[in-house]
Amino acid sequence: MSKSAKPHHRIRVTVVAIVAGLVAAVGLLLIAVGVLEDDATVDTAAASPFYVAPNPLPSGPPGKLLRSEPAAVPDSLGAPAGTRARRVLYLSKSPHGGQSIAVSGVVYLPPGSAPAVGRPVLAWAHGTKGVSSSCAPSLNANPPASTLPGLGTFLRRGWVVTASDYQGLGTAGPTAYLDGLTEGRAVLDSIRAAQQVTGSDAGDKTIIWGHSQGGHAAFFAGDIAPKYAPELKVLGVAAAAPALELGKLAAMDANGVVGSILGSYLLWSWPRTQPGIKLGGIVKPGAQKLINAIASRCLVGVKNLVEEAAVGEALELSDLISIPKLLGDRDWARVLAQDTPREASSGPPLFVAQGTADTVIDPQTTYDFVSRLCAKGREVSGLRMAGIDHLHAGIAAAPALVTWATERLAGKPVANDCVTPRNPPGPGR
Repeated sequence: MSKSAKPHHRIRVTVVAIVAGLVAAVGLLLIAVGVLEDDATVDTAAASPFYVAPNPLPSGPPGKLLRSEPAAVPDSLGAPAGTRARRVLYLSKSPHGGQSIAVSGVVYLPPGSAPAVGRPVLAWAHGTKGVSSSCAPSLNANPPASTLPGLGTFLRRGWVVTASDYQGLGTAGPTAYLDGLTEGRAVLDSIRAAQQVTGSDAGDKTIIWGHSQGGHAAFFAGDIAPKYAPELKVLGVAAAAPALELGKLAAMDANGVVGSILGSYLLWSWPRTQPGIKLGGIVKPGAQKLINAIASRCLVGVKNLVEEAAVGEALELSDLISIPKLLGDRDWARVLAQDTPREASSGPPLFVAQGTADTVIDPQTTYDFVSRLCAKGREVSGLRMAGIDHLHAGIAAAPALVTWATERLAGKPVANDCVTPRNPPGPGR
């Protein structure tokens, strides 16, 4: 997936953070990350023949299964013996205008026989992987366990698990990064597609679960489900370290290297996918080439933040970006607001987990958002995870999430403990 860099076209920096499956911390301090080519571009072509959408697209409702093929079940995800996987291509809706588009993903099928009422479905929403089509999670043959936390446990309990790539990853781009409506549709449509996979026996009862950018997607999926997918029974929405208030995250100018990557993804994607968004007056000459170079890379694995990342001298380019102008721009402010999840007083029960040691998502932002939901009467189970950083939030929250999801499936009352959140044991204990 990575591009080879020419030796005389390299900019090296110190990679000081190791983050996989990140969210939406939209820090806009630009730093050259890894080994970058002066002429680097983001891949927007379909990643392989499987991901090429039929032209023209066939008619049909969102979620219509276009094709599927067997996929490997990575050992790293802890799936039980007998688990099968199908890579899928299905219909969804475009970011703006509502035209049909093709979206890819994977459906995991548990071993054993299904109940007469059908299997419950866990719809997973992944964290930030990048904006290049080659960054699709379904292309990664050996992902870290944090790629889909809790997968093995849900499969052992007989759940079908879906994992959408979102629009423009795998399939032709550009991808609409952190576009909540598009992400939410893709997640819900992955459930519909799973119901059409032969042998899945997927039913209509579902839990939506996401980490990081995926927490953002999960919130939107739960919000739009009653109108967009009324036939699905969304029993709950769960999110670990979610991106909730994009304007505040942008203003925080988060974390150097990490912020520069996520900010570059946003600065590359939104002018290409969001009506009215422009970079003029916000970035200075010379910034666009660096944005392209950073955005051409995928976030891969735990040990390598960016493929072929090199360690060297940091080159700070904060003078090329004007955060005040970005936040003061009417169109940027509009899109930041519309892609911030609503603080709805009604909807499916929520499970929100946040680590106290997270330096990507400010924990207080999550706590404040949850407190406002609680004040509006929303059913929220809060999980404040002492000492847990951003990378490990999904893994740390998974045991409590499995219990919470099982209780929702059984119809048990929701324990609204967002005021006095529980502290789970750390990862591996």
